[in-house]
Amino acid sequence: MKKISIFAPASIGNVSVGFDLLGLAVTSKQQDLGDVVSVELADENALHIEGDYAHVLTCEPKDNLVWTALEKFNQYIEQNTQVTIQTVKLTLNKKLPICSGLGSSGTSVVASCMALNDFYNKPLSELDLLELMGQCEAGASGSVHYDNIAPTYLGGLRLCDSACSKTSVLPWPKEWSLILAYSGVDVPTAQARQALPDTYPRSIVIQQMQYLAHFVDALHQNELARAACNVQDLIAEPYRSPFLPYFDEVTRTLQNKYKVLASGISGSGPTIFAIVDDSIDKEAVKEYLEKEYCQDNGFVVLANCDHQGARQI
Repeated sequence: MKKISIFAPASIGNVSVGFDLLGLAVTSKQQDLGDVVSVELADENALHIEGDYAHVLTCEPKDNLVWTALEKFNQYIEQNTQVTIQTVKLTLNKKLPICSGLGSSGTSVVASCMALNDFYNKPLSELDLLELMGQCEAGASGSVHYDNIAPTYLGGLRLCDSACSKTSVLPWPKEWSLILAYSGVDVPTAQARQALPDTYPRSIVIQQMQYLAHFVDALHQNELARAACNVQDLIAEPYRSPFLPYFDEVTRTLQNKYKVLASGISGSGPTIFAIVDDSIDKEAVKEYLEKEYCQDNGFVVLANCDHQGARQI
């Protein structure tokens, strides 16, 4: 019996400096960071949920993004292709915590849409599929944006267009790696977005534009110190950090004591990330975050850029 299984990696949305515009796919040798969705023929459409975080999801299929992806995918191919729709069983292996800031909703959506597209022998193009993924994920975040979807699907560090599904891949320095710390405290994406102001002072907008422009330019010039010092967030972090217990104290310590290259909130939080290189004692940073930032259900992992993106397994 034909069965397609897709693994979709976690992602860091915004990467601090590029609100709704930058996203980084991440991988870790210490822990599976991502979700798996499998598709196979069945007598009727069905959804089965398993994995480490299955217990936090509703048992009602229509309230799950995987089911949303199935409905939207079927609607698309019915309207735009000659493909005959079949009834399928979808299995979600939920390996990422929800509301974690690691693109958990995006991983489920990407894995689902890609698995369905592969199941039907790829009737959707890459751009069409990416646009469909964005529409599906908007149900969780409240708006269409690709800073989680694009890197999870395509891999790498992605500069996204907030108005369409086109993206550009940026160079990720081979000297850099990451430390990710999930505190275990849920921060719903919609709630985190509602905390942001409707307008910003002109000076803040100009300064953030400078940070992003210099960050992108420095990566292309391989000027890593300049790139790292421009990983700054004036748009979201000041308003989201109160949702993250001990965030201000922890990030000051990361920068002043452990000399990490940069740090910030991953997506809408509560996961935080630190960019490090071989000059930094990664194990000491990891131990500090485990002790001072993580709560009962939290974790800290060493990670890096996932250049491959979603793939069959």
